[in-house]
Amino acid sequence: MSRAEAKTPRPEMIRLLQQALRLEYEDVFLYLRESSLFKKKLIRGERLGQIFSRFCDSEISHADRVATALM
Repeated sequence: MSRAEAKTPRPEMIRLLQQALRLEYEDVFLYLRESSLFKKKLIRGERLGQIFSRFCDSEISHADRVATALM
C-alpha cells in the first residue's frame, strides 16, 4: 500500500479516480474535435491535426490507466 493510499479513505480514492477518468475523457474528445477542426479549417492544418491526434492517443492511454486503477 502506498503512502497516498494509506492516508486517503477508499471511497474518497474512488471518487477522485472517477473524477480523473471523466477529465481524461473530456480531453480525449476535446483533442479529437480540435484535430478535426485544424485539418478542415487551416491551410496545411494536417500536421497540426496529427499533433492533436497524438495528444488524443496520449489521453486515451491515461484514461486506460485510471480505469485500471478503478478495477
